[in-house]
Amino acid sequence: MKTFLSLICPFVTCSIVTAVMWLENQNDEALIDQPSAVFNLVHWNFIGNGTKVNLRITTARKGELTSNEKIENSITDLKCDSHPDDRRLYGTNFRLWRYNFENSDDAVVGYDDCWVPFFALSEFQKRAVKRTYSCLITLVIWSRWPEAVVEFEGKHPVIM
Repeated sequence: MKTFLSLICPFVTCSIVTAVMWLENQNDEALIDQPSAVFNLVHWNFIGNGTKVNLRITTARKGELTSNEKIENSITDLKCDSHPDDRRLYGTNFRLWRYNFENSDDAVVGYDDCWVPFFALSEFQKRAVKRTYSCLITLVIWSRWPEAVVEFEGKHPVIM
């Protein structure tokens, strides 16, 4: 009875789990730390009616792992704006939008206009855009597998 009462009125702050992820195939456990590995994760969200989303993860190739704290801090300092018409026309597909960067010394050749399409951005600017506009679950996955390619089956998961 004492345990039950401590759960109702905890003395310390507790967090409530709203989502979980797991490997779809347990045999893929050996692949998760390998470069260029492909495996499937399942994401279950408890918010609302509960939604299940399958994710296909492709880890970065060996030479692509350039993540360090200095680069990540400079990416978060880079401010990028998306064109409002592109947001309206293309919805959440931020790879079709055009961008404007404040305080950027990285000029894009061939674009006099301040709005530059995603494909013409430098790799550094693309990383900044991805960090700004990607789905939150993608950011969670990138914290474990930097620069991994995340593909969703069905709708993007909702995370609050």
